[in-house]
Amino acid sequence: MPPDSRTSIAMPLFLLGAAIAASFLASSGPVQWMENGMFLANAREGHYFSQSLGPLEHPLYQLLNSVFFTLFGSRALSLLNSLLLVPLAWIVYRLAQSLGAGPRQAVLAGAATVLAHGVFWVSTKAEVYLLHTLFVLLAYTLQFNDSNRLTPLKKLFMIGVLTGMAASTHQLTFVVLLPLYLHLLYLYKARVLITLPGFMLGFATAAVAVFNDLNTGLGLLDIARRYLTGASAIIAGPEWQGSLLRFDELLEERNAAILVLLSLIGPQLAGLLLFPRRVGCGCCGVRRC
Repeated sequence: MPPDSRTSIAMPLFLLGAAIAASFLASSGPVQWMENGMFLANAREGHYFSQSLGPLEHPLYQLLNSVFFTLFGSRALSLLNSLLLVPLAWIVYRLAQSLGAGPRQAVLAGAATVLAHGVFWVSTKAEVYLLHTLFVLLAYTLQFNDSNRLTPLKKLFMIGVLTGMAASTHQLTFVVLLPLYLHLLYLYKARVLITLPGFMLGFATAAVAVFNDLNTGLGLLDIARRYLTGASAIIAGPEWQGSLLRFDELLEERNAAILVLLSLIGPQLAGLLLFPRRVGCGCCGVRRC
């Protein structure tokens, strides 16, 4: 392959643009497979804020949906997740570059992310996961950004804000951002506490629900437990506390678990083993493994 074709990003950009266009095309139909219409119906009712912080509530997503529906209507709302693919691709591009990828590899990373089954499938539905992914990846991107304008305290506060916004979108935040916070704790020690006021600011869209639950007699720990697991001694509803940390079931279904892990990280591991990155020595340009 000629050197100029290696550095060209025309084909990766075309692939990325075609993937996003395909998502818009798939989202534009009157009927969506596996789309129950719940979020569209909630937006049509005009409730901007969640009234209770239950396990099936997504306060920030509900606010965004309701505002978007009020401004642009239901047809535009059905295309919202396809639109979110554009900032998602940009965030992946910046994250890849922060981790050492070149422009072509970074664009390809964005295209691969958009074309991943879970991402593309959700982009054609009115669902919460794509917005949540934006906040999570942006938090990781911010941590690996080496800009001199971002002091450690500013970076920690902004990561806290993004964590709060992600948490008010979906409870999976506390799982997928755990590695990042362990890394932050290792680097910054007690200064990581600056993320707490940032979290409170980012979680502000859930304030109405929290105050309403406090008025029903729930404490803050009870509210957090109900939001994460659904379990509550006062308010009835769906709960899955008994399904958490069931490593015995994971061991029993180990064959399926291994297949899932391979499907998630298998191609990446194969790429690292089959195509190890070559690094220049810096002074003479000689490439070495």
